[in-house]
Amino acid sequence: NYDPTISIDGTIGEINGNYRVSGSDYFVTEACEYVDSFLQSKHYIAIIANVEEDHLDYFKGGINQIRQSFLKFAQIVPKDGLLIINGDDKDISFIANQCDCNIIKFGLNKDNDYYADNIKYDLLGRPEFDIFKDGQLIGHFNLQVPGQHNVLNAISAVICGIFIGIPVSSIQDTLANFQGAKRRFEFRGEVNNIKVFEDYAHHPTEVKVTVDACHNYEHNRLWVVFQPHTYSRTYVFLEEFSQALSNCDFLIMNDIYSDREANAWGITSEMVAENVTKKYGTPAVCISKFTDIVDYLTQRLEPGDFVLVAGSQSINQVAFMLVDKLREIYEPETSEIK
Repeated sequence: NYDPTISIDGTIGEINGNYRVSGSDYFVTEACEYVDSFLQSKHYIAIIANVEEDHLDYFKGGINQIRQSFLKFAQIVPKDGLLIINGDDKDISFIANQCDCNIIKFGLNKDNDYYADNIKYDLLGRPEFDIFKDGQLIGHFNLQVPGQHNVLNAISAVICGIFIGIPVSSIQDTLANFQGAKRRFEFRGEVNNIKVFEDYAHHPTEVKVTVDACHNYEHNRLWVVFQPHTYSRTYVFLEEFSQALSNCDFLIMNDIYSDREANAWGITSEMVAENVTKKYGTPAVCISKFTDIVDYLTQRLEPGDFVLVAGSQSINQVAFMLVDKLREIYEPETSEIK
């Protein structure tokens, strides 16, 4: 009986929420390194997708402190358990030499134990690919969730499933039908051939992979609306955010949302926008009010354009508001019925 108890941060449609309780021996949870909370877990299998700087309001020692926390997390796995790590991430490789358990590396490079190859994307950015183990084909996989980062997530899930005895065919079917978590590249609507998506991305790596995923869709111009979260993160990752956000045609920055710290760094969204334009040439503006963002967009969007609204806090309201406004403009009868 593989029917697991689940506790995760996001909401998924398959369980109509972010947790469920079952009677099986399996418990699946999404662990977070913030305040070292993930060190309270007693896990038999652990997946580490990446190790990088974040939550620097807690990790004052930077990446070295974060690495040590992830090492402690990995060392909780018992000798007969399994540690699954992204072999493409060199900040994780040091962990493998300091853990006394089964270890499997995954990634896109062929020197990993498991790797994906022959990756293709359809017109909606959804990938299909082959997974190999030690050079031998495991199977062909299709995903409903877009982006290369989800290919990597899928490989780790396949490894975990195989380890506990789930047939590959069952894993293939499950992944092919998984619709993804709410607020993770979630479609909000299409009006006048203008697509609107939203995503929870608030770390520069998340922003980068999400913006990159947009380019797997057929589109005219890509507009990104971004609300940074916390002053410390925005300050420390100013350059990384600038680079990640530059890969679009137009950028709209909203004010920094911070609910747990004062602005001791004097950082502003205007500084990010200025850096994006000056260093990368991407047009960028700063707009504080959500209604003004919607008005700015509706006055400029054209058929074929793609809009990504990104950020972990209240900015997702803009995606809903924009779709409603576009319907008022282009589908007034439908809007009135609603």
